[in-house]
Parts: sequence; structure tokens; C-alpha cells
Amino acid sequence: MPSADIILEFVNSHWKNLPKRPELDPNENNIDVAILDLLHSFETGDMTVTMESTYFADGDERDQNYDPSDDVCNEDIYDTIPANPNMVEFGGVPVEKAIVRRAVEYFGSRKGFHNNGQ
Repeated sequence: MPSADIILEFVNSHWKNLPKRPELDPNENNIDVAILDLLHSFETGDMTVTMESTYFADGDERDQNYDPSDDVCNEDIYDTIPANPNMVEFGGVPVEKAIVRRAVEYFGSRKGFHNNGQ
């Protein structure tokens, strides 16, 4: 049986004052004492539990100057015609960017499409 299971079984047996308790090695016993002490402190009101979660990847820090509008996902995914930045070329045919955006929104919202032309 894994060590954590034995420790939890011992803590449960001790807490419920059961006569049969598993034997622990000295390291497991130290953890057992710490857990029982925490439970006792919590039960008597000597301790409250608060939690805070913060997630960072290794080496990452929060950027205080972060602006979501700067993300690459907000940039156009199609190239414009150099002479006219409001036009996009599809199959050699110039099309207005506004029409392309409306088409992308329409077909992207359709159910049953895989957004890959099928």
C-alpha cells in the first residue's frame, strides 16, 4: 500500500478513535502528527484556511503593460493589396476587407461546418 494511503488510514483511525491502526515508520509518523495537529487546530477554531491561486510558467512574470488588443489574434490573417490596404486578393480577384470580415463571421458562426470548406 502506498505511504500516503497508510498515513490517511492511520489519521482516520486515530481521529475516529478506532482500536486498529496501521503501523507507521518514523517519517510517516511525523507526517501523521502534522496532519492530526492541523485537523485539531482547525476543529478547535485556532486556525482558518484561506487559499490563493496564482499560475505562472517558469520564468514568466506578469506584464503590467499588457494590452489584449496587441495580441496577434487581433491582427488580420490575410494580406492586403499593397496599392489599396482596404482590399484583399482572393484567387486573383480583389475583394473589400469588410466583405471578407462579414463572410468570415457568417461562415464561422454556421453550425455543421468545420471551417475548412467541408
